[in-house]
Amino acid sequence: MVIVVREANQNDIYSIQKLLEALAQDGNVHVLKEQINFFRDSNNNFLLVADLSNSVVGTVQLNICPDAMYKQQPYALIENIIVDKASEKQGIGKALLNKVEEICAMHNCSKIMLLSSNLRIEAHSFFEQSGFSGST
Repeated sequence: MVIVVREANQNDIYSIQKLLEALAQDGNVHVLKEQINFFRDSNNNFLLVADLSNSVVGTVQLNICPDAMYKQQPYALIENIIVDKASEKQGIGKALLNKVEEICAMHNCSKIMLLSSNLRIEAHSFFEQSGFSGST
């Protein structure tokens, strides 16, 4: 089993839509082709997918943000990280976070912040095991 983490493309829209619907648990999610293009064309914003056997089973959004505090050193913000329920416990979330950390290192980020709903208790356990803390 090989997990490939890559930038999202137009062919991934349906899969990303389903993943984000499961994350948001509402009917307001609508993934647009224009947004996929925005992320692909940006140097500081990334929409990544985890591909397992030619099937998208996870996604994460990463934004590299300017910061006035440390000269020109940015910080990173992780949002909308989700792994398909049927694919959990296979290293997919870890692969997504490893790719995020690789990108953050390339951008010399001062810190990485992760936003997650307080209702995602199982996810928070995973985030803590991956080195993220719930404290400020």
